[in-house]
Amino acid sequence: GQQQSQASLQAAGGAMKVKIYFGDDLFAIRVPAAISYVALHEKIRERLKIPGGEEIAMMWQEGGGRVGLESEQDLEEALARGGGKLVVFVEYK
Repeated sequence: GQQQSQASLQAAGGAMKVKIYFGDDLFAIRVPAAISYVALHEKIRERLKIPGGEEIAMMWQEGGGRVGLESEQDLEEALARGGGKLVVFVEYK
């Protein structure tokens, strides 16, 4: 269940690398392995210097397509599928 996946993420501890594709640019940031969705969203906004009023859409790659990364649950699934690596695609909404 939910608790168990959180616990296993925390057990992994340490930091993970997140690759961010934004337009033609690629950024990489290091974040705690057990980062929350909200914290990740903030870090990505900071790294990309997104202006305050602008909304961004975050996605991750699954199979042949991109899937919205819009919640804690999406983040957990993306991390589980990615084996602890995360690649995020960002665009303005």
